[in-house]
Amino acid sequence: MACEQHSEFAIRLKQCEDSIKELYARQTATEIASGRFEEKLNGIKSTLDMLVTKVSELAAKPAKRWESVIGTVIAAIIGIAIGKIF
Repeated sequence: MACEQHSEFAIRLKQCEDSIKELYARQTATEIASGRFEEKLNGIKSTLDMLVTKVSELAAKPAKRWESVIGTVIAAIIGIAIGKIF
């Protein structure tokens, strides 16, 4: 009876050891996948930051051009007014 119980415990111990090894392997695979995911996420973040910067620059260009046109028109009006006065 004791020998039989010992055998059952040995089998159960072996199963537990195998389960633990499998869990460690799965944990390692999860850590590796998590690292890869984090690298991809950082790449996406840097790309998004770059795109936001470019969009901001593009949005500012029409305003700069419009200011330039308005400045030219004002200078022309002032020039015409000065020309008529003198």
